[in-house]
Amino acid sequence: MMVWTALRRVMVSLALLLVVGVVAVSPAAAQKFSALAVDARTGEILYSNNPDGARYPASLTKVMTLYILFQEMKAGRLTLNSRITVSRYAAGRPPTKLGVKAGQTVSVEEAIKSLITLSANDIAVAIGEHIEGSETAFAQRMTRTAKALGMSRTLFRNASGLPDPRQVTTARDMATLSLRVQRDFPQYYPYFRTTSFKFGKRTIRSHNRLLGRFEGTNGIKTGYVRASGFNLTTSARRGDKRIIGVVMGGRTGRARDNYMIAMLNKAFPKCEGGTQLAAAIEGTKPRSSEEIQVASIANQPLSETVSKPEKKKRRAGRNDDQMPEAEGDIGGLDKAELAAQAESASSLPGTTFAAVSADQADLARVTGEVASPD
Repeated sequence: MMVWTALRRVMVSLALLLVVGVVAVSPAAAQKFSALAVDARTGEILYSNNPDGARYPASLTKVMTLYILFQEMKAGRLTLNSRITVSRYAAGRPPTKLGVKAGQTVSVEEAIKSLITLSANDIAVAIGEHIEGSETAFAQRMTRTAKALGMSRTLFRNASGLPDPRQVTTARDMATLSLRVQRDFPQYYPYFRTTSFKFGKRTIRSHNRLLGRFEGTNGIKTGYVRASGFNLTTSARRGDKRIIGVVMGGRTGRARDNYMIAMLNKAFPKCEGGTQLAAAIEGTKPRSSEEIQVASIANQPLSETVSKPEKKKRRAGRNDDQMPEAEGDIGGLDKAELAAQAESASSLPGTTFAAVSADQADLARVTGEVASPD
């Protein structure tokens, strides 16, 4: 009997070791934190902490959703005034969301601002459905576009960043996306400075606390689900120097923001001045602009990294997986942090933008469809 008991204990121990081994091969789950600072002029990495570790992007996903939306606008298939219909499925996405009812529409400009400020899951899905017919097809286009941009370790399964264990990225890939959305779409990038806008009777404020707090900040995006921790990509400019930072897996919104500020303050002096943005970040190999366009739009099968669409019901995500309204910090933005409305910046009344200095005049306004490029 004693021998049998000892044998059972050994078997249980071996089983636990096997479980630990299985868990250990899931890099996105094993460790959350990564950080990266990049000179946006040269693409040189100025600081890194596990930049290629697999991480969950959460709402940083929406930057790619917007990148593809900007592709459609640049190609003339959509304008700021185009209407996007919200489907029943899109309207049913969990918070945070704009709360538009099924069958109603929003303008492209309202969609852009709702993704940047509120991180609206319902509108992210509606954008994907409008462009590619379904969120699944849109996610496949997102992945094709990511690979073409040199984001070799990124896989998208949805347009919003809602929890999906197969949707992964890295800090280096998110820095690449943050760089390319500025470089490829300077006429639309100023929207990432939006700190608040009015939708109906509501004033929607941005989750991005670095706008108006860290000198020179001109975007870009926050993200949070329980599995990812608190994520942030930031772009800033001082004089003719520009920098991009990525922090993934922060314990709280405040800790993430403070880490970003400390990292960028230390890295900024190492940046080189210039007038052009880099085409690529150190360690990446993007394709040409023409190949990126073809890869994004072409209705072609993906590589083995993307499986066929599953028939199983998509996970909606629990409420505690979603971004807290105040992201672990104070509620809303202090009025002193909000700049005066940028002159002719938008056709939407009640929109506020982060202040920029005179040397950031190229990003100071969006007039209709065009802003001055860098």
